[in-house]
Amino acid sequence: MTKTEQKKAKLRVAVAKDVLKQLGENKIKPVRGMFVEWEGGRDLVLGKELQPQMDKMGNCRVCNLGALFLSTVRLDDKFICASTWHAGEFDVIPRLRKLFDPRQLELLELAFERGKGWASLRSVDAEGQAASRMFPRAALKTRIRSCMENIIKNGGTFVVPVKAGAK
Repeated sequence: MTKTEQKKAKLRVAVAKDVLKQLGENKIKPVRGMFVEWEGGRDLVLGKELQPQMDKMGNCRVCNLGALFLSTVRLDDKFICASTWHAGEFDVIPRLRKLFDPRQLELLELAFERGKGWASLRSVDAEGQAASRMFPRAALKTRIRSCMENIIKNGGTFVVPVKAGAK
């Protein structure tokens, strides 16, 4: 692993830990079908960095990737605020691709949304199918928590467990 890859892996672990902290403090509320929506955006200054304005956002409704996005911005980013109420796919995915490879994002999305979100089950291989079945009856908060714990446990990589007897 190169020094750059090591640095990214450490940052992914730090981001996952921050998501757990925000989840524990109830600053983020897990929801399906959206990336990030914040409550208190009326006071945000558009065209300025979001990081120093995050205290004005209030609580945020997030999916798995949205939670990662907010923590990435909180810890290590110069993201420019373009909306007073949300961050969508064209904000979240490009930013997260600087830290996570596209496959990791797809697996994280499948684990949380179970194939009904940004990453669809229509074109997913066996590993993606397994990711979508990781938390079949778990509450959304449990899904995010479990995904972040997985990233931390595996040194910055989201790992889909291989079932016994699976090919």
